[in-house]
Amino acid sequence: MIILPHMEEELRRMAQAYGWGCNEGYALVFIVVPYYEVGYLLQVRYEMLRRHRAEGASVVNVVSTFGVSRPTFYQAQTAFERSGLTGLVPKQRGPKGGHKLTGAIIEHIRSLKASTPSLTTTDCVKAVQDTFGITVHRRSLERALAGKKKLRKSP
Repeated sequence: MIILPHMEEELRRMAQAYGWGCNEGYALVFIVVPYYEVGYLLQVRYEMLRRHRAEGASVVNVVSTFGVSRPTFYQAQTAFERSGLTGLVPKQRGPKGGHKLTGAIIEHIRSLKASTPSLTTTDCVKAVQDTFGITVHRRSLERALAGKKKLRKSP
């Protein structure tokens, strides 16, 4: 693991104060990061690639020093070669939007609701399954029909 130079003295004091020691040759170090900084991860990934390219360090040494897996190293290397520094910035994970409820499905449900106003959302979910062969959650359909995105709770 990399310990930044300005943190080394503080870590030594903490280790001594809390009685952290070595066990079978391995030092136990706990680092608490109060918040996540995108720039920090960018710097670490760039330094990892720079060490390999400029200093000629082997991939095995670099990944063990930085505490990442080899696939993570190669993904960072490919992203850097493709997009430069912006490729090293973490991307949002997970789905970016609804993938099941296409425009055709929404229009089909709106036409069903227009022709039969008493149609419930549960009936619409069954109609989607019968017509298109996919299952959707009732609340997802309600949100799509309302045209609203799912609201996130603020911390």
